[in-house]
Amino acid sequence: MAKSYSEELAKWVKQRPAKTKREKNVVAFLAVRDDVREALGQGYPVSTIWAHMHEMKRVEFRYEMFLHYVNRHIRRPQQEKQPSLHVVQVPDLPAKKAQARQPPPAREKPAPTGKPSTSTAPAGFTFNAAPNKEELL
Repeated sequence: MAKSYSEELAKWVKQRPAKTKREKNVVAFLAVRDDVREALGQGYPVSTIWAHMHEMKRVEFRYEMFLHYVNRHIRRPQQEKQPSLHVVQVPDLPAKKAQARQPPPAREKPAPTGKPSTSTAPAGFTFNAAPNKEELL
């Protein structure tokens, strides 16, 4: 008789070479996740929870990784991304609103002449290479 997939997977996991440190740390955190969630709910800081668990040998990894796991698995758990199958229909816009969303037509610029016109010259500072002695004193 054929074995079920879960039995086959369990056998493979037992025969597998030693787990990596990262896998062990995630498993250790997930084992204490409910206790951490409860302690956070009672108002204890994350550093205090880690210090106690580290001292009691419930977790053997550094505080930075503990904080990372708290943020990832408790505070901001990632929701499974499910493909969006629904189609959003946009209602038809009236003609006036559709025209209002179009950008305004571009203005025509006058052809350049040799002199800057006073109406198109920018207001503000203009550089004059010959200094005015009255302005310097």
